[in-house]
Amino acid sequence: VGVIHWVATRPAYQGRGLGRALFNHLIDAASVRGVHQFRCEFLATNKAVRALVAPYLDGGHQRREGPVIVAEFPLSKSGADLLARDSAAPRPRALAS
Repeated sequence: VGVIHWVATRPAYQGRGLGRALFNHLIDAASVRGVHQFRCEFLATNKAVRALVAPYLDGGHQRREGPVIVAEFPLSKSGADLLARDSAAPRPRALAS
């Protein structure tokens, strides 16, 4: 099981697709290394992360533990799935303000 212990985007850089790009990279890196199951925990009030994780929950599950949601899902074994996901995802915007 791959586990994300802590990932955050500074408020000044939120809403630019950086969290999605980082999350996708972490999943890709885990998959390449033979990880078959992924787990992450996040605050239930964090709507952005809930939306980010939702597409991966097909075949997985989530549960609430107090203020935290624990989500676990299988990683894709198909590179085609990763390419389809990445081509549909918005690209991060430039960091310069």
